[in-house]
Amino acid sequence: MERQEQLSEIENIEKVSVKNLPLNTVALKKSDYETLSTAAKGYVTAKKAESENTTLKSDVRSLLTENEALKKEYDTISGQLHALDYSYGQYYAETADERELLAENQKLKSENNNISNQIHTLSAEILTLKSENSNLKTEVEEVNSIVGEMNLKIQQLNTELTEKNTLLQTLQKKFDRVMEFLKLKNLKEEWERFIKPITQHKLR
Repeated sequence: MERQEQLSEIENIEKVSVKNLPLNTVALKKSDYETLSTAAKGYVTAKKAESENTTLKSDVRSLLTENEALKKEYDTISGQLHALDYSYGQYYAETADERELLAENQKLKSENNNISNQIHTLSAEILTLKSENSNLKTEVEEVNSIVGEMNLKIQQLNTELTEKNTLLQTLQKKFDRVMEFLKLKNLKEEWERFIKPITQHKLR
């Protein structure tokens, strides 16, 4: 925009033409006019350049100021990052034991789960064994009942056998006394002849 304005002003200078002047007007030589025109163009160009230079200097100062602000902000952020890195290093060092505890806790949880599974398995086996034990108890009770009945029968048989033995002994004693009597009376041979047919008859 400024470049266009500069060109426009220079064109206005170039449009100046030679005219007939009144008598009371001071006239310039052509060479002086050209020198003046050239000077005017140079002045306009210099003024525009000076204005542009001032604007550029202002922009440069603004950029320098902004650059300094950015540098300070960068230094601040770098300091904060350094502080954060240092703080993280301290935190990492301070929490080393806690991380070890967490890892140990995870390990203990895993072992606890394994133990729980083993307990569950053992509990199921215990229930199975209890059921089998209950069945065995029932069978043992049945066997004990049968053994009890058999023992009772054996006792009854022993009682009967004892009674029979007692009776047999009594009869044996009586028989022995009869034989003794027969012997004393010399009747033993007659007794043997008497009892022989009976014995033979029984054997037949």
